[in-house]
Amino acid sequence: MQMKEERMTESFGAKQRRVLAGIAGLAILLAILPAPTCAQVSTTTVQGTVYRADGSAAAGTVLITWPAFSTAANQAVAAGSATATIGQDGFLSLNLAPNQGAYPAGSYYTVIYHLNDGTVSKEYWVVPAATTAAISSVRAQLAPATIAVQPVSKTYVDSSIAAITSGYLPLTGGTMSGALVLQGDPTSSNQAATKHYADALAATELSLAGGTLSGTLNTPNGVNKLPRVDVRHPDFGVGCPNAADPTGQQDSTCAIEAAIAWALANPQGRTYPTVYLAAGTYLISSALYVPCQMHLVGDGPDASILEQTNNGANAITVHPVAAVQPNQWTCNGSLENLTIHAPGGHLYTATLIELQNAVGYTLFRVRGSNGGGRGLVLLNSTERLKAIDTEWDTIRWPIVATGNELKFLDTQIASPGVDANGYCMMPNNCVNGVYPGYAWTGATQAVVSASGNGTTATYVVSGSPTIAPGGYFTITGLTGVAALNGTFQAAGVVANSPTAGEYTVTSSGTGTGAAGVSGATIGTQQVLVSASGNGTTATFVVQGAVTQRVATGFHRLWRVTGLRLPAFQI
Repeated sequence: MQMKEERMTESFGAKQRRVLAGIAGLAILLAILPAPTCAQVSTTTVQGTVYRADGSAAAGTVLITWPAFSTAANQAVAAGSATATIGQDGFLSLNLAPNQGAYPAGSYYTVIYHLNDGTVSKEYWVVPAATTAAISSVRAQLAPATIAVQPVSKTYVDSSIAAITSGYLPLTGGTMSGALVLQGDPTSSNQAATKHYADALAATELSLAGGTLSGTLNTPNGVNKLPRVDVRHPDFGVGCPNAADPTGQQDSTCAIEAAIAWALANPQGRTYPTVYLAAGTYLISSALYVPCQMHLVGDGPDASILEQTNNGANAITVHPVAAVQPNQWTCNGSLENLTIHAPGGHLYTATLIELQNAVGYTLFRVRGSNGGGRGLVLLNSTERLKAIDTEWDTIRWPIVATGNELKFLDTQIASPGVDANGYCMMPNNCVNGVYPGYAWTGATQAVVSASGNGTTATYVVSGSPTIAPGGYFTITGLTGVAALNGTFQAAGVVANSPTAGEYTVTSSGTGTGAAGVSGATIGTQQVLVSASGNGTTATFVVQGAVTQRVATGFHRLWRVTGLRLPAFQI
């Protein structure tokens, strides 16, 4: 019995221990599990004092209603309403979930005031996410009717814009703190350029530090006063009717003279600056007086042209002035790469280039053209002239050079004694001032009779003579005596023989007998028949000691009246 009681007591104690152990384990499990929480929406305390219009504190109640919305923090708020009391001092305070930036957009609270004086009013609130907010700051308007718009002050707007734009570059410009990334290279002129685009363009330019060109280097030909004096510079037109005109429309005499005067007044060291005639045609109406110590240069005989429009005035007169160079015994100036042209032709009776006491002067690549006077004349003590690669075309007296140590290198003379229009300026071989032409021309005339005795041929021609003794003629169309046809040199010409209105021409010939003349004609070409030795009608007059003439060409010499070299030495 006693043992049974002991076993029962032991069994009850064991059970009691097992129950306590279970309770302890449950307590530990509950301690480990997280405690349940109650979710809450963050609210903003909207508060402030409500006043009546007379300034007294209002009292009453407000009814607040709202639709369902989700806050900007994505907290869902069910639709609902609430009531709050306005205290006797007008103070109102209530907690509301923020609906500023809520979804749907434009969510707002509708607030209806019921004041104790019976006044009822309505307003709309947009509540920000903040700890507190004044009633005046949450009042809003409806624009449109379903969207609440909250009026704000200028200060608020300015500060808000400043906060937004602080990270942007204003349209008026500014400085970026980071890199600007463009989509690609620009395709129009008003687009911003990428570094790649700029680098690609820069790669096509030559660095100022130097480099290698893949093409031709073209340098601008600016209109300057120095280092060479460009006659086109506008300063030289001041006080003149116009500046120098390379188009050949306006007279350039005054402007060119001003350029020469400026160069003379502004020596560079021990020399005068070069006066430059850029490519073009420059009209002048009086002589240009060029110091013999100065260089007057153009861009080439076919590029830079001076045209003298005054038929009685020299084109260029070269003369000495006070020297600034060390050697005062020589001029050392020059005319280079120019054409001097007289558009008047045989009516122009002056000299294209006249050198007066110009010792040591140089003509290089100069062309004189179309004058009825002289092309080049050396006066007084002009000597030691170097005329290199010069050309004298259609001038009555191309060169009259008197002086010592004259050097003419590659001098070309073409068609002396006739102007560019073909007018004959010679006393010999001219028919009404005009040469017949270069072929067997002249007015062809009918042959009245033709006969020969084996040594002399005699032709009677209808009309007046168009040939002088020594000239050549050609006969065509004779029949019966073939030897009387051909080209012959006239031995004699007799006008009005054998009758008035006819003339007789004789020449050497082997034909014998009388030929048939039906349809036969004579054509003539004039040639040199006399030459003068006094220089008045000579083509190239050179006088002086130690004179050199190298590679001189005369063209169409049948038009030359004479060649005089009385003291020529090589």
